[in-house]
Amino acid sequence: MAAAAEQDFPDQAIRLYQRLADHQIEARQRAHYHAAAKYLARVKQVLDAAGRTEEWTILIAELRQRHKTLRALQDELNQLRL
Repeated sequence: MAAAAEQDFPDQAIRLYQRLADHQIEARQRAHYHAAAKYLARVKQVLDAAGRTEEWTILIAELRQRHKTLRALQDELNQLRL
């Protein structure tokens, strides 16, 4: 559903991807962190396509700070260069 909304409704797609990522992070397992990182990569793509790169920079910095103790999550984000 989010993928279908990316072009016409980017804000809705971003919110959906963020919720999905948050849900995965709450599961507290590396496989879930990997899935969360993939959703966050989609958020980055949507924001980049909309010329909103600065928003991504702020979003990912806040997320990394909020979850700074989750080393496996940080590693998954690093692997995808987020």
